[in-house]
Amino acid sequence: DQLYDLLVLLRNKCLGITTPSESSNASESVAEINPISPPNEAAEAATTEENKERVIPMMTEDPTPMNDIMKYVFPISVEAFVNNFFTDNPIFGLVEFNRRKGATDIKCDPWSTPDENMSQTRTANFVLPVDAPIGPKSTRVNVFQVRKPLENDGYLFDTSTRLGDIPYGDYFAVEDRWILEKLSDDSCELFVQIRVVFSKSTMWRGTIESRAKSECKTKMLEWIAMANKAMTPEGLPPYPAGSAARPLSPKKVSSPRKKTRAISTNPNTSEVKPTNSVTHGSKPHPVRRQVVKRNIMPILFPWMVVIFLAIYVYRVHSVLSSMEETMSSQQIVLKELVATIARMQSGQCQNSLDLPSS
Repeated sequence: DQLYDLLVLLRNKCLGITTPSESSNASESVAEINPISPPNEAAEAATTEENKERVIPMMTEDPTPMNDIMKYVFPISVEAFVNNFFTDNPIFGLVEFNRRKGATDIKCDPWSTPDENMSQTRTANFVLPVDAPIGPKSTRVNVFQVRKPLENDGYLFDTSTRLGDIPYGDYFAVEDRWILEKLSDDSCELFVQIRVVFSKSTMWRGTIESRAKSECKTKMLEWIAMANKAMTPEGLPPYPAGSAARPLSPKKVSSPRKKTRAISTNPNTSEVKPTNSVTHGSKPHPVRRQVVKRNIMPILFPWMVVIFLAIYVYRVHSVLSSMEETMSSQQIVLKELVATIARMQSGQCQNSLDLPSS
């Protein structure tokens, strides 16, 4: 039993499944990191009643309800929030956030107005690395976003995300909803909700939903930290670290490394002789060997599964062997019983034949 619990724990760690105890600990840690003021019961009740009165239509007709993830207050107006993060040339937006998460081949269309209901849509495609011991190392991501103004000077941002290359990626889509409400002229509150819409049934539904919620919480904490940093005078640090700062715009900018270098015309400086940093009589500095930390879980997890299956097969074999021995012993007893009954019947017949003769 202890080995089974250990294997289940290792499987949950690899697949990102959180147990109730771990989820409670994670929620406590998120509460410590997330700079949100203590909840006000009266304000939350009023907000709940207001949300019930104002029903916002979903992106799809699926009846799956939304799950509340978090809320956060930004010290800027609603207009400033939209201009900073949800325009074609934001200071920090979808393109820059995913680029800093390791995405490549990013293609983001500009916002367009397909109908007359004041809503705007756009589509983005990119390749994102996958941090999982099982499956591909990267996956194609398709993102469809809807931006729509709400009453009371609010905004609604709906996003549908599909992962094309992960296992069961064609079974579901992740829909997250950002509701931006105006608090004052210099502050706004962001509500984040999420749901997983399934187009096919699968036994891994609970695992997929649990991992989607945990990854959404982690992504939102990272997004909020980067967004606040982008609004400071210093802005976000260069990415990758050590590279030159680049504008946070989805437009392509010519790289300064493509500029040709000026060639010196002085013949005396045309050749540069290499210099040895170690002078005569001095000892070279010892080279420190860096210990590379390797993730052994992708190697350990399959072997643990094999061991678990071997133990399970052994237990099943033991149970079947004991059942076979029991059936064999019962069969022997049954044969002896049949032989005894046959002997008794033959004895009675012999006695019945002896009586008339006597």
